Amino acid sequence: MVLAYSDYPGQQLVNNLNLILTDPTSTPRVGNSKGGNTFDRANNVEVVTVPHAAAGTYELQVVGSDVRFGPQPFALVIVGALASTTEEEIEFDTQRPELMALNFALKFKAKA
Repeated sequence: MVLAYSDYPGQQLVNNLNLILTDPTSTPRVGNSKGGNTFDRANNVEVVTVPHAAAGTYELQVVGSDVRFGPQPFALVIVGALASTTEEEIEFDTQRPELMALNFALKFKAKA
């Protein structure tokens, strides 16, 4: 899974989005984390790799942890043996309306 976005101009990352993948056993994986779950605060491209994905339902989240100039558009790419993804499975976080276009969860199923 890859998350990519064009950041607001600046010397460092201005808007920070985080990619989180939760597997069927409820174990989270964080974008660009090399073991552990440390969030990447320096890059506008984040990757989560699952070398031997188990069959089951996964949840992919993009979280706007620090969005100073929004909304922040982004792109997602998911590659693998997907069983299904439906529009009804996309959920928006309405608790923070200023980030509503950024915080969402997508559930999908991986084949065995």
